[in-house]
Amino acid sequence: MPTITGIAHVELSVRNLETTEAWYGKVFDMQTVFRETGNQFGVSDLAMFEPHSHVVFAFTEHPTNNGELFDPRRTGLDHVSYSVESVEELDRWREHLVALGEMPSPNVDWPSGATSFTVTDPDGIVIELFVRSHR
Repeated sequence: MPTITGIAHVELSVRNLETTEAWYGKVFDMQTVFRETGNQFGVSDLAMFEPHSHVVFAFTEHPTNNGELFDPRRTGLDHVSYSVESVEELDRWREHLVALGEMPSPNVDWPSGATSFTVTDPDGIVIELFVRSHR
């Protein structure tokens, strides 16, 4: 079987690149590493690098986007989840988000022993912060 060496990037469709870039930069300290306007597919996009996890998020603004918010009940993406090291780090994330005026969900304690909470980006895309089993 051929091998996969990792995830190159996660690409999300958004309504407005500038709004998205500002939010992910503010909330996750992501830095823009690529920007293209009106490429051969007729879309504009940018890529942002998260310096601690080394994950690259790419964002695409389609000119035919009708302005609807994301809905995880549709086929496709449900949410994106970031791992954190400990429950204490999860608590620090909550404090960071609240200080920025964001409204994270209550914590969910999963049967596996994991704990997580979510926050939504400007397009309604659900971002989960998740700590693996801590029992």
